[in-house]
Amino acid sequence: DNGGPGGSSHTVFDSNGSLRGGKGKIQEGGIRVPLVMRWPSMIHSKSKLKSGNQCARIVDITDLLPTFCELAGTPSPLSIDGVSIAPLLSGCGHQRNRDFIIHEASNGQSIIRGKHKLVRARVRGNRDAPLELYDLERDQTEKENIAASHPELVKELHALLLGERVGEAKGFANTYHHWIGDEGALMSHPENWSDYAYANAGVTYLSDDGGPQLSWTALIENKGITHSLVSADTDLEFLGFEISGSSVEATQTLQINQGIKLTGRNEIRLSNNGNLVINGGTLTSLRWVDIQPGGILQGHGRIEASLYNNGIVSASGKIPLEVSKDYYETLDARLSVSIEGDTSTGLKVYGKAILAGTLDIALSNLSVKANTPYTILTASQIEGTFRNKNQHVTDGNDQLFSIHYTHSEVSLVPVK
Repeated sequence: DNGGPGGSSHTVFDSNGSLRGGKGKIQEGGIRVPLVMRWPSMIHSKSKLKSGNQCARIVDITDLLPTFCELAGTPSPLSIDGVSIAPLLSGCGHQRNRDFIIHEASNGQSIIRGKHKLVRARVRGNRDAPLELYDLERDQTEKENIAASHPELVKELHALLLGERVGEAKGFANTYHHWIGDEGALMSHPENWSDYAYANAGVTYLSDDGGPQLSWTALIENKGITHSLVSADTDLEFLGFEISGSSVEATQTLQINQGIKLTGRNEIRLSNNGNLVINGGTLTSLRWVDIQPGGILQGHGRIEASLYNNGIVSASGKIPLEVSKDYYETLDARLSVSIEGDTSTGLKVYGKAILAGTLDIALSNLSVKANTPYTILTASQIEGTFRNKNQHVTDGNDQLFSIHYTHSEVSLVPVK
C-alpha cells in the first residue's frame, strides 16, 4: 500500500515511524514503503540474491511492468518510466540505473534523485508555494528544508520534475503515434503521422492531430516488402521513439544529418531490422539509446545518452561516434569500426565501456605499418573484453590484427 494511515494513530501511536504525512500524501509517510519479493525457484540459499537479503535501491511501482516483461522474455512497452529490476532479482545480466523517480499525490509532487528529494507542494490558496529540498540519507523525516542552501540543485531538480509534465492541466496524457508517410516524406509534418484520440462511450477526452512533440510515443515501422528510408528534416522531440522493419529485405532506416538532433526523453529504441544512420547528427535521451537484436546504429556524430548494444554499432567516418555516458555490450553484440587512411576514429565513450561482444573492422586506404597501434575505442574506464577468438580480428582482405587493452583504450596492432 502507499503509506500509513493518518489521524490519531499517526500522531498518538507514531504508526508511521516518525515519517511526515500518510496515505495519499507526497511526504515520505505517504510513499516510503518496503518492497518484498518472493521467488522460491530463483531466490534461495544457493542463488546470488539469497532469502533475507536487503537492497537499498529505490524502486517504484512502475518498475514492476518492465521487470515482469523481462522475466517473460518480451520487450517492455516503449517509453515507460519504469526500469526492470529482473537482473537484480535473478543475478543475471546488467542492472540498468534509474536516475530519478517522480511521485504525484493529493498535496503535491516530488522528485527523488540519489539522496535528495525535491517537493513541489500544493498549498490551498498559494499557487506559488516555495520548493522544499531534503537529504533523505540523514533526514528521512523531512524536518530540515535545505533548499536555500542548494539553489542550483533545486533549479536542476525542478526542471526535471516539470519535464515530467507534473504541471499539466487535468486530462493531459501522453499520446501514441505511428508513421504513415511515404518514402522521403518530412518527419516534422503532421500529415505523415497517425492521429490519436482517447474516447469512450462517445465522449472524446483527448485528441492529438498535430506534429511530433515531447509527449509523443512514436513508431516508424516498415510493414512493406522493400527497404524504406526516412530523413529527419529538423530537430525532433519525443517521449519515446522506435524504428523497426519487417524483414532483412524490408528494413526501416532513419537518417540524422549534420546539425539535426533527435530526442527520445525516455528512450530511443532500434528494434529488429530497424536502422539509424547518423551523419554528424545528435541523438539525445535522459536514459538510453537501446539497440535490440537485429537493430543497427551506424555513422558518426554524438549520442547524449547511455548506449546499450544488443545488435550492431558501426562507427564510420572521419570523426568518432561519441557517447556522452556509458556503453554496454551483450555477448551477441557487434561493434564494427572503420579505419580510413592513417586515421582510426571508432568509438569515443566519455563514461564506462563494458565490452562483451564481437569486434569487426574495415580498412579503407590504409597502408598498414608493422607494430603500429591503431586506437579504435576510448573510455574513462574499460571493463571486459571482446569475445574474438585469441583476441584477433581480420578485415575483408585477411589483414590480421591483435586486440590490446588498457584501462581506458582499445587498440589494434597488425600481426602480419
